[in-house]
Amino acid sequence: MAAVTKKVLAEFPLFAGLADNELSILAKVASKAAYKKGECVYKEGTPGDTLYLLHKGNVKITHRVQNETDGESDQTMGMVKKGSFFGELSLLDGRSHSATAVAAADVEVVLIKRHDFDAIAEKEPEVGYKIIKIIAIEIAHLLRSADRKFLDMVEQYLGFYHK
Repeated sequence: MAAVTKKVLAEFPLFAGLADNELSILAKVASKAAYKKGECVYKEGTPGDTLYLLHKGNVKITHRVQNETDGESDQTMGMVKKGSFFGELSLLDGRSHSATAVAAADVEVVLIKRHDFDAIAEKEPEVGYKIIKIIAIEIAHLLRSADRKFLDMVEQYLGFYHK
């Protein structure tokens, strides 16, 4: 895997609040990987320990769902675009991936492993705090969006039920 420069890291909004020396610390542990269109980045249920930052391309996030007609199928949860990140839940809690990530185009990602992030957060708590805060804000945004979608579905269902 190729090395990552602090210049590349500075392109990501996740690291916008980091000083030059803090980017240098991250650059020492970050690496790059590439995936071809259609290639699986990670599969739902597999162990996860990496934060993925999308440097090039798009990644589709899907979740396996049960339905009455087809049995199991993949439900698209969202599309990750250049500059954003995914895999953050596994970075934070070390649990298996809750979804599948597939390259929707040729993709380049920057990787930060959980053990490296933990070591940085222990040595440089301010760097860890800044990154965790931005990740938490993004998770809150996603949760609020999911709440709205769920409530819209409930209202729609109840509206149809009461007609």
